[in-house]
Amino acid sequence: MHRIFMFSVMAMAIIKESVQALSECQEHRNREIKSSAPLPMRLIPNCDKKGDYLPMQCFKDSKFCRCYSKDGDLLTPPSTKLKSCDCIAKKNEMQKKNLLRYTEIMLDRAHLSAMPMELTRNRNIGLIWICAPESIRCE
Repeated sequence: MHRIFMFSVMAMAIIKESVQALSECQEHRNREIKSSAPLPMRLIPNCDKKGDYLPMQCFKDSKFCRCYSKDGDLLTPPSTKLKSCDCIAKKNEMQKKNLLRYTEIMLDRAHLSAMPMELTRNRNIGLIWICAPESIRCE
């Protein structure tokens, strides 16, 4: 009887370990997959192996994407011009950890070549974070 009890306790512990709670991203993904909302207006999030939101999330059957933080905070409005959200997500992560005292400058393609040269001469203002609207440059 004692052996059966011990076996049952061990089996339950193993089952409990193998059944993990879903992350917020995974739960969000499951809800959206089951949703009956029209697809172009629906964003089915993609999660990484840890269950965190991937930085760039795109609407199903649409050219619109938006940036998310690892924990699901919206970082940008929907856009057809986003190429990557890595820079925006990294900046957000550093801000949350209070590691970033920054001057934020949003640049368009026409200013990307001239502006960084001007900024490198002005080092006394601290760390400068440059995220172009299409996230094509990040310093």
